[in-house]
Amino acid sequence: MATYTLSDSGIQSLSASVVALTLTVTTLPESIGSGGANPTDYYGLGEIRAGNASAFWEPWAVCGGPQWMALPYSTTRIGYALTHGVTISMVEVFSPAPFAFPLALLPDVALTSPADAQVLAYQASSSRWINATPTSGGGGGTGAFTLITRQTVTGSAATTITFSSIPATYNDLHVRWQAKATGANQFQLMKARLNNISTSTYWQVQWDTAGLGSTAADYMSGGYVAGGRFAGHASSGTIDIVNYSATAFWKQMVSNSYEGDLDRRGSTGGRNSDTAAVNRIDFFLDANQFAIGSMFALYGVS
Repeated sequence: MATYTLSDSGIQSLSASVVALTLTVTTLPESIGSGGANPTDYYGLGEIRAGNASAFWEPWAVCGGPQWMALPYSTTRIGYALTHGVTISMVEVFSPAPFAFPLALLPDVALTSPADAQVLAYQASSSRWINATPTSGGGGGTGAFTLITRQTVTGSAATTITFSSIPATYNDLHVRWQAKATGANQFQLMKARLNNISTSTYWQVQWDTAGLGSTAADYMSGGYVAGGRFAGHASSGTIDIVNYSATAFWKQMVSNSYEGDLDRRGSTGGRNSDTAAVNRIDFFLDANQFAIGSMFALYGVS
């Protein structure tokens, strides 16, 4: 914040991002007339014009002090012409702007503990706009992806990757993963369970470059994961669970993956005979564990 002493006439450059000025008359000639305001207003002190690199806006009269002067957006300089003998002190203000009002101060807005990703919703009972978490459900979303959590295996191999306490605030769930299995096998089948259900209520159909098959089991397939036969090989894929928090239909999961040892490309569709909202997903392997460096990221889709 800078303070400038101005007299006579000239142009004063301002600091970046200044939103307002306060003016105080420090030297007042005896010949200056006054009005009837309180604090006292004076006339004939001079005028100030806000401007940028291109031009200046209309002038404002200096009438006394302390006096607010709100600046138009992008103001970078001040032009001034003061009556001989008048001296003013001009102080830069960066925040808040005198004519900018916080949203919460508007008479028809009532905010309570606002949080990230909330929206304004009209509440008819109070005739006010309130902050609220967007409702979930199929359709009507923006398609935006929000990272909920990301897990990377570090330190030692992991038997299971678990996403728990999944919020029900999105339309769909999307998983991106890259993984490798321990052991010398060429590849491992990655399995998935929803809501920690381990009964034989799952059904899946699987296609990959080795053929097509369908099975009933106590899991759904999330794709194949390259084994530890070659150091640099891994696998990656995506998994989608559409309309995961709705309760009208059985839950379905669609996965696409590439296995980097035998170069297998596959796609799997599966379901679990349960309509409950999905709040937990577990991934595990046929045998062995997820090697260090394996990564799983869970996204919510709006």
